[in-house]
Amino acid sequence: MSLADARDPNKLTMRAGNGTKHRLNGTSRVATILPFLRDPSVFEPEAVQAMSKAFDDACRALKLAPGAAQERETLAIRIIELARQGERNPKRLCERVVRDVGAD
Repeated sequence: MSLADARDPNKLTMRAGNGTKHRLNGTSRVATILPFLRDPSVFEPEAVQAMSKAFDDACRALKLAPGAAQERETLAIRIIELARQGERNPKRLCERVVRDVGAD
């Protein structure tokens, strides 16, 4: 998959661990964390969705503009690190990264 494809949610299909394909499209399953994942296949589609929700919620909570690329990348990387450690709850992921940057 090219980087351009990774940034286009209409071109994404992920394969779950059981072999089932899940299409992530631009309607109800937008996966905003995908551009920050080196290998999206490491995570189940549900985990990608949880990370994306946490990312979106954290950006809103911190009032990050879409153009705040460095700050958004820092949040995404932290969310991905926490997910790799096993956290899959979007609310807890969001709360943790917001707390980590010192903005409650």
